[in-house]
Amino acid sequence: MAGPTASVLMMKKIDSQVSDEIIDYLNSTAEDVKGNDFWINGRPFFYSIGEELGGELREQSIVQIPEYSGKTPVDILVFAAMCNDDCDHNKLADLCLYFGEKFNGLIDFHGDIRIRPDHQKHYDGLLFQLEDDRGTHIAFSHVGDTEFLRWFIQQPNFRMIK
Repeated sequence: MAGPTASVLMMKKIDSQVSDEIIDYLNSTAEDVKGNDFWINGRPFFYSIGEELGGELREQSIVQIPEYSGKTPVDILVFAAMCNDDCDHNKLADLCLYFGEKFNGLIDFHGDIRIRPDHQKHYDGLLFQLEDDRGTHIAFSHVGDTEFLRWFIQQPNFRMIK
């Protein structure tokens, strides 16, 4: 059973130095790393660096990000939990928080986290909702900063998007 996914939207290109830093951290944190697969506390995860299909950073929804955040993502670090227990959601959030803080990234939650950005903020940090017109329907996805993710993790019934 697959679990949740999320991305760190990077404000700098993931060059060989940044890639080495990512891999070094995973090697120091995970008990096993094989290619893009790694295991933390016996739980399987996957990561990928860069655009998987090409063009994701030019999609209609992503180009809205500078308007909301003042930041322009130029690369992506994707994480996926391969299981769906609470510990998998928590570890995925921890990974996104670590790399988001380290590289000044934004967190793409890959879906609707059911918190509405509004003028009467009841959360910490920056959160905004992207709209993606898919022809037959509008899909919504949330993006937030690390301050928001730190707040979100503390909420009752916290779950990343599956």
